[in-house]
Amino acid sequence: MRTTHRALYLSFLFLLIIFSQKIDAQTTFSFKVDTLSFNGSVKDAVVISADHESYVKIDAVDGDKAIVLYLGLSKLNKLPASLPFAHHDHSKGETTDSEFIWIPEGKDGPKWISSEGKTIVTQYDSVKQTLSGSFEYTVQKSEKSKDKPRPKLEVTKGQFQNVQYKVEEKK
Repeated sequence: MRTTHRALYLSFLFLLIIFSQKIDAQTTFSFKVDTLSFNGSVKDAVVISADHESYVKIDAVDGDKAIVLYLGLSKLNKLPASLPFAHHDHSKGETTDSEFIWIPEGKDGPKWISSEGKTIVTQYDSVKQTLSGSFEYTVQKSEKSKDKPRPKLEVTKGQFQNVQYKVEEKK
C-alpha cells in the first residue's frame, strides 16, 4: 500500500513538472559576412519608437561581435513581408522599413551600417510576440573621413528564428 502511494505521488510530481514547463522553439540568429560566420544569440529584442514608427530592435551577439537589426512593425500585416532598407534622416521625419548594423570589433569598435538590402519576415505572431525571417545587406564602414571611399561588406544567408520581443510599458 505504501509503495502504491509513493508511486502515485512520484508520478504526480513528474507530470506536474512536465506540464508546468514552458516549451518554446529554439531562437537562432545567424549570417555570413564575406567568409566569417556569425552564429549568435539574441541578447535583447524590444519594441522602440522613432518618428511615429514602431520598430522591433534585435540585439544579437557572438563573442565580441554584435549586430543590431531594426524591423518596422507597421509593415508586418501581410506575410511574407519584405522590409527594404532606405536611406533616411530621422531629423527630417524620414524612416526606413529595416536597418542592419554590424559591430565586429566589440561595442567600442567601428560600426558597419546598411547601405542597401532587406529583411523578409516569414513568421510574425503579435500575440506570442515572435518573429522569424531572412536578410541580406550591404554594410559600409562608418568613418569620419569623407575624403576616401568607405569599405563595404556583404552580409548574406541571414536567418533569425523564433525571436521573441517585448513591448516595454510607457512610463
